[in-house]
Amino acid sequence: MNYADELVSMLRPLGVYSFQEGSFSLAELQALGAALDAADEAFGAAQKESIVMTAQDEGLSKMEALFRSKPPAKTVDARRAAIAGFLRISGDSFTLAALNRCLCACGVACSVEETGEVRYEGLSLFETAERGAYMGNRLASETLLRQTLLNYVEESLFEQVKQTLSVLLKEQYAPYYQGYIGVDM
Repeated sequence: MNYADELVSMLRPLGVYSFQEGSFSLAELQALGAALDAADEAFGAAQKESIVMTAQDEGLSKMEALFRSKPPAKTVDARRAAIAGFLRISGDSFTLAALNRCLCACGVACSVEETGEVRYEGLSLFETAERGAYMGNRLASETLLRQTLLNYVEESLFEQVKQTLSVLLKEQYAPYYQGYIGVDM
């Protein structure tokens, strides 16, 4: 039922108004009802866009604008998850306590060769408890793990992180260590 019909049904028992087709009373109530229908639709859309888990592009963009840095997530679901993660970090603060509240993390496995070269071996995604305690790895192919990660992080950023890790590991670990090493993020 629309608002015009509701107005008519509420006012009919009073017996004061004429609801015949073409009457001024009916036309006025239909106009008021149409305005209320439009307002209800606009309020519903605003409510949907203001809740992280139901927001679409407009609401997500406005929420992302509130943070110092925009989450690099691409899909609507990934953007929602990134915003929810930022909100769990209360105040967009990156303190240890705030970061420990995150629910998912990743790691990069590398090997440091005797020659000092660092080789990327693979990606690891794992779940953490509310306070950051390790709960378990996601078991999947490198391709699937990478696709999952790229829902949250731009590929260029991931490649930059891998390159930076390679340089750091080569400078800081290669002179003293050869073998596998994992870096959790």
